Amino acid sequence: MQFFTLATLLLAATGANAASGLVGTCNKLKLSGDTLSAACVAANQMDKVTTSLELKDCYYVLGDGIAKCGRGGVGGCSFGSLIDPEGFAKVQITCPDSNSKQVATTVNLSELNATLTCI
Repeated sequence: MQFFTLATLLLAATGANAASGLVGTCNKLKLSGDTLSAACVAANQMDKVTTSLELKDCYYVLGDGIAKCGRGGVGGCSFGSLIDPEGFAKVQITCPDSNSKQVATTVNLSELNATLTCI
C-alpha cells in the first residue's frame, strides 16, 4: 500500500512538472546565438540540472524556408530572442526559402525531466 501511494505521488509530481512546461520547471533561460541554456528542476523535484540545447541541430528547413522540428540542421538561419507569452518558451527562427526570401517561424521549446528538447 505504501509503495502504491509513493508511486502515485511520484507520477502526479512528474505530470505537474510536464504540464507546467519549460518556464514552470526551468529558470535562467538564456539564448546565446543558437544555444539555449537553462537551470531546471528534475522530475524528482529535488535535483537541479543546468542543461543546454543547440537549437540549430533540432530543426530542419526545406525549400519553403519554414523551420520544422527534427534533425537536419538549419544552416543560414538566425535565431531571435526568447518569447514567452503563454508560459511556454518560444523562439523565432528566420531562414531563407528557395528564392532567398527570409521566412520567420516561431517554434515552441520544451523540457523533459530537466533536459531541454524541441517539440
